[in-house]
Amino acid sequence: MSAAEPTAPASALQFSPVMKLRFEWHADKMQSDKNGDQWLPPSNKSIVGVLPSGPPAPPAGYRRIQLRDGDPNTAALSASWARLLEEGFPDCAWTTEKIESSFRSAPTWNPSAVVLAEHVHAPGEVVAAGMAWVDTVGDEWGRVHWVAVSSKHRRQGLGQWLVKSVLYHHVTTGRRNVYLRTEDFRTAAIKLYLGCGFVNCGVVAT
Repeated sequence: MSAAEPTAPASALQFSPVMKLRFEWHADKMQSDKNGDQWLPPSNKSIVGVLPSGPPAPPAGYRRIQLRDGDPNTAALSASWARLLEEGFPDCAWTTEKIESSFRSAPTWNPSAVVLAEHVHAPGEVVAAGMAWVDTVGDEWGRVHWVAVSSKHRRQGLGQWLVKSVLYHHVTTGRRNVYLRTEDFRTAAIKLYLGCGFVNCGVVAT
């Protein structure tokens, strides 16, 4: 009987650090069809019509929630939004208070740039969210920020709709260049972004 191989102590185990990646999207590199819709370059066949000529429609069975400051439902929507972000990013400890301090208190806060969706049979429950964020006032770059889809509602086209809606908002408000950051282990998200015309620009320096 051969001897069992010794087990390496925990301190000797090597773990790959999580890397943050930057992706960029440039409207001027897209091509337009006869209807004026933006299309991907011919080399990328994974998706049609990246940027429609009008506001993107959510998938069947879902509808967009329009966030408005001062709306009596704002508190409930913020709580539902925080629960969704907590599900998607559990290491960030999302709460309504964090949404207030991270988003609503920022100089670039714009409720119309927040993309939220609910299912038609569950009004008020945020099942998908994303933001057309701007880091600083007057910034020429837009950002795809905090995209999340509930685990119960994935593979319905909501992720693609969120990204298209954010791109549409940025372009129609004068921004032709958009970026995002995500961790390297979020393979489904990376596939989505690449399919929407984003280019991987490499690891973000920390």
